[in-house]
Amino acid sequence: MDSRAPLPDPPASAPCPCGGYPQGAEYSQCCEPALTLAAWPPTAQQLMRSRYTAHVLRNEDHLFRTWHPRTRPPEVEAEDGTVWTGLTVEAVTAGGLEDEEGIVEYRASYREPDGAPGELHEVARFVRRARRWMYLGPAEVLS
Repeated sequence: MDSRAPLPDPPASAPCPCGGYPQGAEYSQCCEPALTLAAWPPTAQQLMRSRYTAHVLRNEDHLFRTWHPRTRPPEVEAEDGTVWTGLTVEAVTAGGLEDEEGIVEYRASYREPDGAPGELHEVARFVRRARRWMYLGPAEVLS
């Protein structure tokens, strides 16, 4: 089996992989609408959370379509064998319903294919493009 193949979506009533927004929300009320194209995330934080969930589920299509075309690589691939294990939002600056830009600082924990734990700590930049939030890239990647 391809270790990068998309995983099945969790049951709609399951806790969302991103931790739920608002806290503890079910998958159907949190990231599922974004990943199934039913609705675009209305805030930068919700887009970031949907992108984290896309990493968990290895949904490369969502990662590609939510990455600003000016900064995204030609191909977006899920991390081979990486298991994402948790998300913590540290800070949010702007990125709301009326904003054009936003910053979300977060920590995403993971387990490498060899079992070693790791953490990505990023200050991520988001902008609106055609009235939709898009991931622009890291403002800063911290250790």
